[in-house]
Amino acid sequence: QRCAEELDLALEIDTDDLHESEHSLSRSVSKNFVETLTLAEAMDFACHAAVYVNFNELLWDIHEDTLIVAPAPTIADRALVTSTYRLDQLLGPFPTPQDRQDLREILQTMVGFDSWRDHGGEFGIYTEIDGRISITTIPRFHRSITAILQSLHDPQLRYPTASALDEEWRSKLFILGRTPVGRELTAETTVLEAIEQTLDRANIPWFMANTELERIDFDGTTPIDEAPHLRTRAREVIDDWLLRASPDDFDRANWMIYGGGVLISTEASLDSITTTRTYDLASLGLKIERDTLDSMIELIQTRVDYNGWRDNGGSTGIIQSFGDLLVIQT
Repeated sequence: QRCAEELDLALEIDTDDLHESEHSLSRSVSKNFVETLTLAEAMDFACHAAVYVNFNELLWDIHEDTLIVAPAPTIADRALVTSTYRLDQLLGPFPTPQDRQDLREILQTMVGFDSWRDHGGEFGIYTEIDGRISITTIPRFHRSITAILQSLHDPQLRYPTASALDEEWRSKLFILGRTPVGRELTAETTVLEAIEQTLDRANIPWFMANTELERIDFDGTTPIDEAPHLRTRAREVIDDWLLRASPDDFDRANWMIYGGGVLISTEASLDSITTTRTYDLASLGLKIERDTLDSMIELIQTRVDYNGWRDNGGSTGIIQSFGDLLVIQT
């Protein structure tokens, strides 16, 4: 409601297809945490916090001066948009069949994967004809597609491989790595109390996704069992505390920097919050050939979050190559 008011938009929420929607849509969110987010991040987070299982089950979009909150198929019933792009402007005057195939795979795997008719979806249509590509999908997905196309075309929108980590993440991780947990914690202090006191000491807003954590029987009243040494830093112990309160090591609680704060939820829920970025491999000074790209993709998928990549049977991580670029969603 506040985002709609800020943008002077009407608000329309479709609750028909949402599981226990009245309960989930009334969930409270920490005000100081939300204040760290942009309006778009706040809407993404609200959709995330309102749904039990899948981050993508509930979406938001803007159509005819109305902010719509609904599942993707419902939004598609209201507003499907077709955009046309010239291939020579995207790929140069003589695009190869491999370039055209790579572009199609990047867009269809990175944006609304399950929505494309090519993937068994209901409404996403990708057509190539007479030197142009025509894409029909919902406005929200069009914005993501445009962002990817711009990153492929404009070097200023790519991430150099040497410094890709967001400054916001770096600063929050630095603070957590420097902040002592304090002398107030004892062995009887509960995990929830320890996390609250520690993050408050670090002056970092935080939010705990209680419904997701309840699903894995997370017990915030579990004692931390051992008072940390005065020199212990926040980042060193939060993982241990969350693991201690998670009965199942394979379905445990975890945390991430989200916006300007710390989001605590289940690992599965956090893994579903993804970012898509384009990396420019030319900055490495390598001769980029197909074998080099394949080796680099294999290296990344082996060393980083092995089980998360779709190529390894996971559900979130995707890497696509495009010339000297790697487009990565994780």
